Amino acid sequence: MKKKSHVDIMHFIALKPIKRGSFEDFIIQINTELNRRNKNSIFIFDDQISPQLKKIFAEKNVQYKLEDLKERQGLSLFRCLRQYRPKICHFHFVPLSLKIIIICSLLRIHVLYTIHDSLLHNDTLKRLTLKYLFKRIKRKLVLAKVSKIIAVSEFVHLWMKQQYYVSDNKLVTIYNGVDIKRFQNTKKTADNKIVFIGQLIHEKGVHVLIEAINILQQKMEIQADIIGDGSYKNHLENLVANHNLTKCIHFHGVCYDVRNFLNMARVLVCPSIWYEAFGLVIIEAMASRVPVIASRCGGIPEIITHEETGLLVPPGDAVALSEAIYMIINNLSLRQKIIDNAYTEVENKFNINLMTNTYVSLYVDQTKNI
Repeated sequence: MKKKSHVDIMHFIALKPIKRGSFEDFIIQINTELNRRNKNSIFIFDDQISPQLKKIFAEKNVQYKLEDLKERQGLSLFRCLRQYRPKICHFHFVPLSLKIIIICSLLRIHVLYTIHDSLLHNDTLKRLTLKYLFKRIKRKLVLAKVSKIIAVSEFVHLWMKQQYYVSDNKLVTIYNGVDIKRFQNTKKTADNKIVFIGQLIHEKGVHVLIEAINILQQKMEIQADIIGDGSYKNHLENLVANHNLTKCIHFHGVCYDVRNFLNMARVLVCPSIWYEAFGLVIIEAMASRVPVIASRCGGIPEIITHEETGLLVPPGDAVALSEAIYMIINNLSLRQKIIDNAYTEVENKFNINLMTNTYVSLYVDQTKNI
């Protein structure tokens, strides 16, 4: 029989911990800050951890455990709660279910739920189906029992209020943050190098970027690095081949650490055609002093002010995107203004210390009456 070991906060994270990104930085930072305040925590992942992260977690004293958070969600949760008896369960990227809520309610555990993703897009598409309506009712019941819902942008905050009638006293917005020191740009930027970092799915709009590059080829020489993987990759590779762009657009797959690609980039492009909840890679680029061009949708305009901290373009508009890329590469004064303003914005609004301290304050507030 396993020895029971009390923890204050248990984090459930349905995310593949195979790379060193800003969310992994947050895990390390929040664990360090909680330990400093004599609060202990454990992180539950549902997939294997990369050897590099295992080493870093060991060095930083991050306690973690692997559990199946998808197929046997209720059983895995009950087993973890029985072993560690937390005061708070904080869920990231894990779809909340009635099983979770019932178990936590019976054990009088506070439930926090951070909404990171773009589930909003699917809600819009499926609004009239019976299956969607049933899921919507169930989600409302689940959300009603959550102690706090954390939105990663005001866009998500407003959506939850309007579509699920979540009250303001249950909702809180906490912006994502980056470790600015880790994203210091130390390498020489390559001329006319574009980078995209993200999932290769239709909604991320990489096909729009490819069309924009095809237009740009008539004006200037350009190179692009596509970092990521997904179900849309074969289609994108065919599109590149059809436009005879194989010599200037390169697919690199999933990368453990994207800093080298950011350091070599002239511009980061985020051409999403759905409602992005936030856009973590955008602030990573801003911290790296790489200017960003992104779609004007979802939570992105909360990060980027057009022609001040980046450039915004209409979603799906390859012509507008090509014009924006041409402008940011050739207008040196605008480029430098955007780089400087964006870096200051990250320092003041999207840094990991602010994010961490806000979460810790929320944890403390939730446990006052326990």
